[in-house]
Amino acid sequence: MKNILILALVILTIASCKKSTKTTSSPTDTSSIVGNWKWIETQFGYGPSDSNPLRPQYAGYQKVLSLTTDHSFILKKDNVIIDSGTYTHGHANYVDSFFNERFIYDSILYYHKGIKSSNIDYYKIYNDTLLFDPGIIHILGAASVFWKKQ
Repeated sequence: MKNILILALVILTIASCKKSTKTTSSPTDTSSIVGNWKWIETQFGYGPSDSNPLRPQYAGYQKVLSLTTDHSFILKKDNVIIDSGTYTHGHANYVDSFFNERFIYDSILYYHKGIKSSNIDYYKIYNDTLLFDPGIIHILGAASVFWKKQ
């Protein structure tokens, strides 16, 4: 009797399961990040100093990040390519249980020659400013990098 009851429960459980037709994928709308972005500032987490925030006029160089609609990127330093490849775009919710806050953020994952890089930029866009901010997911000791749309 006990075996029949367990079998009935298993059959009911399996019968009540329904395969979801929804798929989870990264959003393909990258229109907000597509374009040329000029580096304006890097803020380090250790507080103000002569080199914090670091700005192009103090660093002695300029950087421009180009993100295209075909998901390729080029990073130039003083008009010389220092990095390039492709990227994917992600979107997620993060709930910080310690602070009881919900963060909604987007991210860019970089690929070099088709191989996933360990570099992920978590970002927010404020008007024409792109902020790569590891603080969105609480990476301590990392820098926030600000870019202005050209």
